[in-house]
Amino acid sequence: MASTWASVSGPADLYAETGEAVLTVATNADTAAVVTTQGRRMTVESLLRTLAVEAAIHHLDLEPVLPEPPSQSVLKEVCRLLDALVGQSLSTGSDAVHYIRVGTGRSPVSAEERKELGALADRFPLFG
Repeated sequence: MASTWASVSGPADLYAETGEAVLTVATNADTAAVVTTQGRRMTVESLLRTLAVEAAIHHLDLEPVLPEPPSQSVLKEVCRLLDALVGQSLSTGSDAVHYIRVGTGRSPVSAEERKELGALADRFPLFG
C-alpha cells in the first residue's frame, strides 16, 4: 500500500465508491441468477453475501479513516459465516467486531478465549 497510496484515505475512498456501485446494482439484481467468478459458479445472492463479508472485513481494516463500523446486519452476516466455518454458534452479538477480528486473524485469540474455546481455538483464524 505504501508505494501506491500516500495515506489510507485513497483506498478508503475507492472502497466507498465501489461499495456504492455494488449496492446500486444489487437493488435490481435477480438474486437467483447464477454467475461465474474466479472460476466458481454461484447465485447472485451468494456473491452479494460474499462481497458484503469481504467489504465488512476491509471496512474494519480501514478503521483509521472509517471510524464507524459496518451496519449491524452486515456484521451479523460475517458472524454467521464465521459460526458456519467453526461449526457452531460462537457469536453472542455482544462484540461482533472483536469476533470478526479474531476470526479473521486480525487479533489473536486471548488466553481467556483459548481456555473458553478449548480445542476450537486451534482452528483460528477461520480465514484471513
